[in-house]
Amino acid sequence: MLEGLLGEAGLGREEWEFTNLPEKCHCALLLGQESLTRFHPVVGAKLGNWRGSVWLTSYGTKCVASHHPDDIHKQPDWMPLLRFDVERAVEEAGWPELRVPERVLLWPRCGLLESVSTR
Repeated sequence: MLEGLLGEAGLGREEWEFTNLPEKCHCALLLGQESLTRFHPVVGAKLGNWRGSVWLTSYGTKCVASHHPDDIHKQPDWMPLLRFDVERAVEEAGWPELRVPERVLLWPRCGLLESVSTR
């Protein structure tokens, strides 16, 4: 299942590997709660809160967490989430640094719109 999703995301079989955590990679896809618990810097991090997010481990490796393929067999409606997360991890593997998107929030204040950047 995972090999097919990686192929759909544009990654050939020679471009990825199953491992605990590679020494040199731009982004690791962590599958399941156990992997998230092992590598996320927040103690007690829950997959439901971090699935699909991109962050750095304490080792400096960029990661994306998702559901384990075994969980997809039990909850087939999670398949689109896994597909999205695989595509995100493949995209993030294109560069080494963590790129946080700039977000602009607008809200009315005294009849005017005020802009605030989150960076």
